[in-house]
Amino acid sequence: MYKTCFVVMAIGEQLFDGVRVSSTDLRARYNDLIREAILEHAQGLR
Repeated sequence: MYKTCFVVMAIGEQLFDGVRVSSTDLRARYNDLIREAILEHAQGLR
């Protein structure tokens, strides 16, 4: 049986502290930071 991890993320463009963040930027942040951290610390995730 596989372990799972569920991450909730914004889908579209966001305004944060007066700065616009695009969905492309959000996806890059997920791929480069969140996804890598999860995979590094959790064995058996798909």
